[in-house]
Amino acid sequence: MRRLLLIALLAFAARADEVVDNAAVLKMVQAGLSAEIILIKIDHSAARFDTTTDALIALKNANVPDAVIKAMLLAKPAVPVPAAAPAPKAAAAPATDRCLNVKYYTLGGSGWAWTPASVCISASDVSVNEQSIPLNGVTANCFTKSSMLGDAEWWITDGRESFKFRGKESEMQEASDALDRATPSAKHGNCSDRKLAALFK
Repeated sequence: MRRLLLIALLAFAARADEVVDNAAVLKMVQAGLSAEIILIKIDHSAARFDTTTDALIALKNANVPDAVIKAMLLAKPAVPVPAAAPAPKAAAAPATDRCLNVKYYTLGGSGWAWTPASVCISASDVSVNEQSIPLNGVTANCFTKSSMLGDAEWWITDGRESFKFRGKESEMQEASDALDRATPSAKHGNCSDRKLAALFK
């Protein structure tokens, strides 16, 4: 008897990751295993038993010993494997490496004027004419419709220097909105607002 018990225990140990349920108990009973062996199996395995009234009656009708049914009632359910936590969402950033053809208000040989330029927006900075403004340095940005046909202006400042661009209204609005999302602590709004406009030197 002890040898049979030892063999059964070794077999159970080899399948320690098995989750025992009502069907497994019924199989063991039908195979002629003793209540003692079934109780050990239940005690040393993860369990997921159906203990509803109908299920208990079905077990009794299948000649499952009361001691085994009691163990099933008292067994702790198997701990479900936790689902992998979703990866944290990255902070919103403007379109990566998006370049726009604009007019840039800059000082040239004939004084201050709007000159053609390309402004590029990346996940880390805004650059124009070999100048770069790191996004974490932006203190304010604003958007306003200009009097030009279909044009608008977009201004950026890092608190020391200001950059003013003019271009298609849809593109200037898109660039301003993207920068708003990427730099939520920076001031933003309409460039015609006097308090906001005062931040741009």
